[in-house]
Amino acid sequence: MKKVLFILLSVCLYCNVIAQKNPCNTDVAINYKLENTDTTIVLKNGTEVTFNRCEFFDIKDCVEFAEIRTVDDLRAFGLSTMDENGNLLLSCGMFYLNLENGDCPKKCLEVPVKIKIPMLSNPCFAGLSTNNLFIANSSGKWVKSNEPTKEFIGKNGQKYFEFKTKCGAKLNCDQKLKTNIVKFKSKNLKTINSLTVTSNCPLIKAT
Repeated sequence: MKKVLFILLSVCLYCNVIAQKNPCNTDVAINYKLENTDTTIVLKNGTEVTFNRCEFFDIKDCVEFAEIRTVDDLRAFGLSTMDENGNLLLSCGMFYLNLENGDCPKKCLEVPVKIKIPMLSNPCFAGLSTNNLFIANSSGKWVKSNEPTKEFIGKNGQKYFEFKTKCGAKLNCDQKLKTNIVKFKSKNLKTINSLTVTSNCPLIKAT
Protein backbone atom coordinates (compact mmCIF):
# COMPACT_ATOMS: atom_id res chain seq x y z
CA MET A 1 0.00 0.00 0.00
CA LYS A 2 2.81 2.39 0.86
CA LYS A 3 4.50 1.70 -2.47
CA VAL A 4 1.33 2.51 -4.39
CA LEU A 5 0.88 5.81 -2.54
CA PHE A 6 4.50 6.72 -3.19
CA ILE A 7 4.10 6.07 -6.91
CA LEU A 8 0.92 8.15 -7.08
CA LEU A 9 2.58 11.02 -5.21
CA SER A 10 5.53 10.93 -7.56
CA VAL A 11 3.24 11.05 -10.59
CA CYS A 12 1.30 14.02 -9.18
CA LEU A 13 4.45 15.96 -8.45
CA TYR A 14 5.64 15.32 -11.99
CA CYS A 15 2.30 16.47 -13.41
CA ASN A 16 2.51 19.69 -11.38
CA VAL A 17 5.92 20.50 -12.87
CA ILE A 18 4.61 19.88 -16.38
CA ALA A 19 1.55 22.09 -15.72
CA GLN A 20 3.75 25.11 -14.99
CA LYS A 21 5.23 25.05 -18.47
CA ASN A 22 3.61 26.81 -21.39
CA PRO A 23 1.78 23.98 -23.20
CA CYS A 24 2.39 25.75 -26.50
CA ASN A 25 6.10 25.01 -26.19
CA THR A 26 5.60 21.24 -26.37
CA ASP A 27 5.39 18.76 -29.23
CA VAL A 28 1.73 18.23 -28.38
CA ALA A 29 1.01 21.92 -28.98
CA ILE A 30 2.78 21.84 -32.33
CA ASN A 31 0.94 18.71 -33.43
CA TYR A 32 -2.47 20.11 -32.49
CA LYS A 33 -1.69 23.72 -33.49
CA LEU A 34 -2.66 25.18 -30.12
CA GLU A 35 -0.64 28.28 -30.98
CA ASN A 36 -3.54 29.38 -33.21
CA THR A 37 -6.17 29.32 -30.47
CA ASP A 38 -7.32 32.29 -28.37
CA THR A 39 -8.10 33.11 -24.75
CA THR A 40 -11.00 35.55 -24.31
CA ILE A 41 -11.71 37.31 -21.02
CA VAL A 42 -15.03 39.16 -20.49
CA LEU A 43 -14.88 42.04 -18.00
CA LYS A 44 -17.60 43.40 -15.69
CA ASN A 45 -19.11 45.87 -18.19
CA GLY A 46 -18.90 43.50 -21.14
CA THR A 47 -15.52 44.44 -22.63
CA GLU A 48 -14.00 41.39 -24.33
CA VAL A 49 -10.21 41.00 -24.32
CA THR A 50 -8.81 38.27 -26.60
CA PHE A 51 -5.18 37.19 -26.24
CA ASN A 52 -3.24 34.65 -28.23
CA ARG A 53 -3.42 31.57 -26.00
CA CYS A 54 0.31 30.90 -25.98
CA GLU A 55 1.34 34.48 -25.19
CA PHE A 56 -1.32 34.84 -22.52
CA PHE A 57 0.12 31.84 -20.67
CA ASP A 58 3.45 33.70 -20.39
CA ILE A 59 1.94 36.99 -19.11
CA LYS A 60 -1.17 35.87 -17.20
CA ASP A 61 0.42 36.48 -13.78
CA CYS A 62 1.64 40.01 -14.51
CA VAL A 63 -0.65 41.60 -17.13
CA GLU A 64 -3.08 44.29 -15.91
CA PHE A 65 -6.14 45.58 -17.72
CA ALA A 66 -9.25 47.58 -16.82
CA GLU A 67 -12.31 49.25 -18.27
CA ILE A 68 -12.53 53.05 -17.98
CA ARG A 69 -16.15 54.16 -18.26
CA THR A 70 -16.95 56.80 -15.60
CA VAL A 71 -15.63 60.12 -14.33
CA ASP A 72 -14.29 58.33 -11.25
CA ASP A 73 -12.37 55.96 -13.56
CA LEU A 74 -10.92 58.96 -15.41
CA ARG A 75 -9.73 60.50 -12.15
CA ALA A 76 -8.22 57.21 -10.97
CA PHE A 77 -6.14 56.86 -14.14
CA GLY A 78 -5.25 60.57 -14.39
CA LEU A 79 -7.00 61.06 -17.72
CA SER A 80 -9.03 63.82 -19.34
CA THR A 81 -11.28 63.80 -22.39
CA MET A 82 -9.23 66.36 -24.31
CA ASP A 83 -6.87 65.67 -27.19
CA GLU A 84 -3.30 67.00 -27.45
CA ASN A 85 -4.58 70.13 -29.25
CA GLY A 86 -7.12 71.04 -26.57
CA ASN A 87 -10.19 69.73 -28.43
CA LEU A 88 -12.87 68.21 -26.25
CA LEU A 89 -13.60 64.57 -27.05
CA LEU A 90 -16.71 62.50 -26.50
CA SER A 91 -15.72 59.03 -25.31
CA CYS A 92 -17.65 55.89 -26.12
CA GLY A 93 -15.40 53.78 -23.86
CA MET A 94 -11.76 53.47 -22.75
CA PHE A 95 -9.42 50.62 -21.90
CA TYR A 96 -6.18 50.24 -19.91
CA LEU A 97 -3.58 47.58 -20.71
CA ASN A 98 -0.31 47.27 -18.76
CA LEU A 99 2.54 44.89 -19.58
CA GLU A 100 5.10 46.74 -17.45
CA ASN A 101 4.03 45.18 -14.16
CA GLY A 102 6.58 43.19 -12.15
CA ASP A 103 8.77 40.82 -14.11
CA CYS A 104 6.50 40.55 -17.14
CA PRO A 105 8.61 38.80 -19.82
CA LYS A 106 7.11 40.85 -22.65
CA LYS A 107 6.58 44.60 -22.89
CA CYS A 108 4.90 44.17 -26.26
CA LEU A 109 3.11 41.13 -27.67
CA GLU A 110 3.97 39.30 -30.88
CA VAL A 111 0.29 38.67 -31.61
CA PRO A 112 -1.92 41.76 -31.04
CA VAL A 113 -4.55 41.56 -28.31
CA LYS A 114 -8.05 42.23 -29.64
CA ILE A 115 -10.20 44.52 -27.50
CA LYS A 116 -13.95 44.79 -28.04
CA ILE A 117 -15.57 47.62 -26.06
CA PRO A 118 -19.37 47.87 -25.60
CA MET A 119 -19.95 51.46 -26.67
CA LEU A 120 -21.54 53.75 -24.11
CA SER A 121 -25.21 54.03 -25.03
CA ASN A 122 -26.09 56.96 -22.81
CA PRO A 123 -28.85 59.05 -24.48
CA CYS A 124 -26.56 62.06 -24.07
CA PHE A 125 -24.09 60.48 -26.50
CA ALA A 126 -24.16 62.75 -29.54
CA GLY A 127 -22.91 60.43 -32.27
CA LEU A 128 -22.24 63.44 -34.50
CA SER A 129 -19.10 62.18 -36.21
CA THR A 130 -16.95 59.11 -36.79
CA ASN A 131 -15.39 57.41 -33.78
CA ASN A 132 -11.62 56.98 -33.81
CA LEU A 133 -9.03 55.25 -31.66
CA PHE A 134 -6.93 57.55 -29.43
CA ILE A 135 -3.92 56.71 -27.25
CA ALA A 136 -3.05 58.68 -24.09
CA ASN A 137 0.29 60.46 -23.95
CA SER A 138 2.35 60.99 -20.78
CA SER A 139 0.23 63.96 -19.69
CA GLY A 140 -3.07 62.10 -20.06
CA LYS A 141 -4.07 63.89 -23.27
CA TRP A 142 -5.29 61.88 -26.24
CA VAL A 143 -3.44 61.42 -29.54
CA LYS A 144 -5.26 60.00 -32.55
CA SER A 145 -4.07 56.58 -33.69
CA ASN A 146 -3.99 55.32 -37.28
CA GLU A 147 -4.66 51.72 -36.24
CA PRO A 148 -7.74 50.20 -37.94
CA THR A 149 -10.97 49.93 -35.94
CA LYS A 150 -14.36 48.35 -36.44
CA GLU A 151 -17.86 49.08 -35.19
CA PHE A 152 -20.61 46.47 -35.26
CA ILE A 153 -23.78 45.30 -33.55
CA GLY A 154 -23.48 42.19 -31.37
CA LYS A 155 -26.03 39.40 -31.00
CA ASN A 156 -27.45 41.14 -27.93
CA GLY A 157 -28.10 44.35 -29.88
CA GLN A 158 -25.16 46.09 -28.18
CA LYS A 159 -22.92 48.22 -30.38
CA TYR A 160 -19.20 47.45 -30.08
CA PHE A 161 -15.98 49.28 -30.93
CA GLU A 162 -13.13 46.90 -31.77
CA PHE A 163 -9.40 47.48 -32.14
CA LYS A 164 -6.06 45.73 -31.61
CA THR A 165 -2.81 46.62 -29.87
CA LYS A 166 0.53 44.92 -29.22
CA CYS A 167 1.81 47.11 -26.38
CA GLY A 168 0.42 48.39 -23.09
CA ALA A 169 -1.43 51.71 -23.29
CA LYS A 170 -4.50 53.69 -22.30
CA LEU A 171 -6.82 53.56 -25.29
CA ASN A 172 -9.99 55.43 -26.10
CA CYS A 173 -12.93 55.23 -28.52
CA ASP A 174 -13.55 58.91 -29.24
CA GLN A 175 -15.05 61.55 -31.46
CA LYS A 176 -14.62 65.32 -31.41
CA LEU A 177 -17.36 67.14 -29.55
CA LYS A 178 -18.76 70.32 -31.02
CA THR A 179 -18.73 72.83 -28.18
CA ASN A 180 -19.04 76.52 -27.46
CA ILE A 181 -16.20 78.42 -25.80
CA VAL A 182 -16.82 78.83 -22.07
CA LYS A 183 -15.04 81.51 -20.04
CA PHE A 184 -14.55 81.51 -16.27
CA LYS A 185 -14.08 84.81 -14.48
CA SER A 186 -12.45 85.36 -11.11
CA LYS A 187 -13.59 88.14 -8.79
CA ASN A 188 -11.17 90.53 -7.08
CA LEU A 189 -8.37 89.66 -9.53
CA LYS A 190 -7.78 86.25 -7.95
CA THR A 191 -5.79 83.81 -10.04
CA ILE A 192 -7.27 80.41 -10.94
CA ASN A 193 -4.42 77.92 -10.64
CA SER A 194 -6.39 74.95 -11.89
CA LEU A 195 -9.92 74.20 -13.02
CA THR A 196 -11.55 70.88 -13.88
CA VAL A 197 -14.97 70.39 -15.45
CA THR A 198 -16.54 66.94 -15.30
CA SER A 199 -19.74 65.39 -16.57
CA ASN A 200 -21.23 61.91 -16.66
CA CYS A 201 -23.66 62.80 -19.41
CA PRO A 202 -21.85 62.78 -21.75
CA LEU A 203 -18.62 61.42 -20.22
CA ILE A 204 -16.32 64.46 -20.01
CA LYS A 205 -13.35 65.48 -17.89
CA ALA A 206 -11.56 68.65 -18.99
CA THR A 207 -8.74 70.26 -17.03
